[in-house]
Amino acid sequence: MYANFISRQAILFLLFIGTILPSARAQTQQAAIDPVCKMKVEDSKFSYTYNSTKYYFCSAICQQSFEAAPDTYLSGNTPSDCLPAMPDYADSVNSGIIKQDQMKGSPRRIICQSFGTDYMKLDYGSPGVKDRVIWGGLVAYDKVWAGGAHNATKLTLMGNAVFGAKNELLGGEYAIFFIPGKDTWTVIINENFNQHLADDYDEKKDLFRIKVKPKRVKTPTQRLTYTITTNPKDKKAGILSLRWEHLSIDVPFKMVD
Repeated sequence: MYANFISRQAILFLLFIGTILPSARAQTQQAAIDPVCKMKVEDSKFSYTYNSTKYYFCSAICQQSFEAAPDTYLSGNTPSDCLPAMPDYADSVNSGIIKQDQMKGSPRRIICQSFGTDYMKLDYGSPGVKDRVIWGGLVAYDKVWAGGAHNATKLTLMGNAVFGAKNELLGGEYAIFFIPGKDTWTVIINENFNQHLADDYDEKKDLFRIKVKPKRVKTPTQRLTYTITTNPKDKKAGILSLRWEHLSIDVPFKMVD
């Protein structure tokens, strides 16, 4: 009889544990706050363990930002003007959530990636493909192109960086232009970012040029998109990419002191 009592108590205890553990996990998940954007995290799709502590994020962008500079985000010293971009219309079109791109304009988009207290930011207009011939059509080969719509694409650096093998760029605000080619592209960093497209482009204000090979990708990018991808082996290094239609233009860089 005593053995039956112990068995019943054990069963009740296991049932109790089975009831409170999911609740505790749910409460922990509900209480999780993204350390990057400070938003409440609704699920555990994006997570990263740092110093034996698991952190949850609302998006892959926030997770990538945290991985690049975890101590900065945990200390609260994150640059206030470099917050990860939230998913927008262009992201919904590119991911297929929006099946038919019906926006007539080219929305202005901003991306920013922090590297400790330094950061890199791009401000650009994002046109859509919309069944048009892009390369060699809407965007001419062998001519200077603004790499976006409306105003020139603006590159902001807080801190210094080296692009390519040896092109050092001091912190500041610049324009980034391109000369598309069938086999090779030229990436241009220019002093004058305050202009409409490349209307006032002046080669004399070029700081440097880099030759890169365009990469053809299988899945098209419907809305022109820039990305900044960090190197998991070197948190100060990364790739600045322009993606549109079936092409990707990748420029390696490294933040330096």
